[in-house]
Amino acid sequence: MPLTGITGSPSMSLGHRTDLVVLRLTGSDITEHGPLTLVRTPSNPTYRWGNFVLVDDSDDGADWFEALGLFRSAFPGETTVRFGIAPSPPMIVLPGYIARLDLEGDVALVSDAAPSAPVPDGMTVRALEDDGDWAAAFELQRVNNGYEDDADVDFLTQQLAAYRGAVERGSGRWFGAFVGEALVGGLGVFSDGGPDARYQSVDTHPDWRRRGVASAMLAAAGRWALDALGAQRLVIVAERDSAAMRLYERLGFSEVDVQLRLSGPQSVLGL
Repeated sequence: MPLTGITGSPSMSLGHRTDLVVLRLTGSDITEHGPLTLVRTPSNPTYRWGNFVLVDDSDDGADWFEALGLFRSAFPGETTVRFGIAPSPPMIVLPGYIARLDLEGDVALVSDAAPSAPVPDGMTVRALEDDGDWAAAFELQRVNNGYEDDADVDFLTQQLAAYRGAVERGSGRWFGAFVGEALVGGLGVFSDGGPDARYQSVDTHPDWRRRGVASAMLAAAGRWALDALGAQRLVIVAERDSAAMRLYERLGFSEVDVQLRLSGPQSVLGL
């Protein structure tokens, strides 16, 4: 059955809505405070978008002072504030001091059918199976993201442990593209039993990009999510006009809405 307890607003972007599903499935604490939704991930405190306040600014404008107070009380000592904006544009009203923060928006895309793409010659696409596979997935993400210092490594360790936990509980699966014993690509797909299955963390090793790896993984994971999870549509999020977005559109995904986020140092707010 789909997870309950997080209603959101009817105008909440699909990106945020499916983010909340994956966050809950991977162990985050999510609580509603009127038009505000507090997301905390105690097991991974440096996970930026696992520790933030989601603001419903769709009607007469949210109380941003209340949002800031909730963030400060939930994350004492945090110098960077992070707010998700629940509605997709243009349904936002930002007061001047909040508009000083950096605004970013990613595009949510959907498809009601799994992509059609061949598996490149000499490659196998399958679900991760054991500790060795998950260790390879960790190393792939570490390399792709350039993680070197202890804080980044600890974040990634906790993040993949959370994904693996959700997989072992039956809420998703992590797929890898293998050439021999080497993992050259990976991604996850998750659902709470509702209509949407959400892709996560599409990664291809730098030496294997533009060779059909991501397409093959998206196809395999999409078929599995529609069949095994009973999903009715597949959801993926990408930066606008990025190579990833162009790939997803070629594979049949269509833009639905925009997922907005605000972040920046508390000092710029002047409060």
